Amino acid sequence: MADAYLSWGTVLCKMKRYEEGFEKFDQALTIAPELVGVSRQWGEALLELEHYEEARGHLLKAVEQEPNQFDAAMNLAVANLKTAREQDAIDALHELEKKHPWHHRLHYLLGTIYMGKGNHQR
Repeated sequence: MADAYLSWGTVLCKMKRYEEGFEKFDQALTIAPELVGVSRQWGEALLELEHYEEARGHLLKAVEQEPNQFDAAMNLAVANLKTAREQDAIDALHELEKKHPWHHRLHYLLGTIYMGKGNHQR
């Protein structure tokens, strides 16, 4: 049943019906507090809403639950950047780079960070 609430919440958020989606995520967590995927989906929706600090909290939990989940780690790096935790983002991206050395989104984000810092040699 918790999986159904997770799926329902994800669909609602994709439809931009965030509050309804968050209610479904909350229902999923009420049934199964450690259900994998809820924190990632909730965090991604909060990123879209530009609620970066709250998104970061959900994405931290998502990365703890799913350490090999690429999108959760990338979104956490974005949330870190948006909440003035640039070095945390850089460190996390370099760790992620060890697992996904050729992923273009990862290198694009790192390049954007370094270009903004004036470090064109990295």
